[in-house]
Amino acid sequence: VKSKAVLDVLAELGPSTAKTISERTGEPVSSTYRLLDNLAAVGWVERGINRGEYRLGIDCVRIGGQIESRLDIQQIARRTFRVHRGQFGIWGLFVRRRLRTVCIETRT
Repeated sequence: VKSKAVLDVLAELGPSTAKTISERTGEPVSSTYRLLDNLAAVGWVERGINRGEYRLGIDCVRIGGQIESRLDIQQIARRTFRVHRGQFGIWGLFVRRRLRTVCIETRT
């Protein structure tokens, strides 16, 4: 649970210091350093470019990419919209990432 909280903070904020992670997770800074060291040992976290920062490790990013490549969001959306066929005139599948939105597909 604690490790997941650290990973969630790094995913949300990007590269962060142990102090910032500690404040966000509610864990003492000393415990946060231990968690970061353990996560770094298995490749889930690595030291950031700036001194004292940590970021998601390459293993974490690689696994996320594998999961994303297997997820066919268009197919999932099509199934949902087929159930509601005729109830919508035009529909679109948009993916929002922070302040940007990308249109994946539109149908009439």
